[in-house]
Amino acid sequence: MRVGTVTRALVLAPRLSLLLGCGSSGDSHAPPSAAAPSASAPSLAPAPSSSAPVATHGSDATTSQPAPEPTCPRAAFKNHNVLVVTSCDGREQRFKDYDRWSSIDEAAFSTEGDWLFVRWKGEKPALRLDIYDVAHGKRTARFIPGFGGDLAWTPGHRIYHDWGCGTECLVWRVYDTSGKKLHEEGALVWPSPDHRYAAFAAGPPPDSWVPGPVPTAFFRVRDLDRDREVRIPIVPRDPTAVGLKLESCAWLSDGRIDVGYLLFNEDDARGGGTSEHQIVALPTELMR
Repeated sequence: MRVGTVTRALVLAPRLSLLLGCGSSGDSHAPPSAAAPSASAPSLAPAPSSSAPVATHGSDATTSQPAPEPTCPRAAFKNHNVLVVTSCDGREQRFKDYDRWSSIDEAAFSTEGDWLFVRWKGEKPALRLDIYDVAHGKRTARFIPGFGGDLAWTPGHRIYHDWGCGTECLVWRVYDTSGKKLHEEGALVWPSPDHRYAAFAAGPPPDSWVPGPVPTAFFRVRDLDRDREVRIPIVPRDPTAVGLKLESCAWLSDGRIDVGYLLFNEDDARGGGTSEHQIVALPTELMR
């Protein structure tokens, strides 16, 4: 497993509030279809919203903005054994997928409001994750991720998940709306504000460090919606450097990344290092 420092700049997309209640359990990992909405609760159409928070691509950089909240916000709460999804005009959708003694830990809608994930706990302690296609009134997945941590939607209706695994250890995954795991890394990671991209530490040398007359370090950036990944170089200011440790990646408003790192030379063999920063842009090959 690749690891880095625990320092990270993690910015989560805004999440809609939910009301907590007593509720359910259930161990099935298969995605049984949800019950149809009751006659008293008409089908809920997708809420209108501003355009999705896609990146604005330039010649050599991309702007990744925080996900805006839908213009017609939705809410999700549990009423006994029913998950109730409401829109701002008061309409409801009901999913009878929970028992009385379950409890909701977290719920969040996608940017357009047409997808919803619900992290919940039943009588057994494991946290479960349900994914709902709200626009079509059905549940598409129920599974146990196996870890807590943070969850967020990407602009392309995928779910980003990360959690700590000890000192200088972080793991992150990406799921699709069927609950399938699409990618996993054990590496220090900094997702963009809208969770379209993830900057993360590269693996051991030579993936992360190439010595020579002009030594070069590398980190990686992945497009979480299109499964594209690039290795981005960092050329140290000191040509005598013998190593580099990635410390932080802060996403700037124009889409560039402020990369912080410790630079080591022969005198730093027992620790220390010099703190430096460089600002880099995403290469065009990541956006093709």
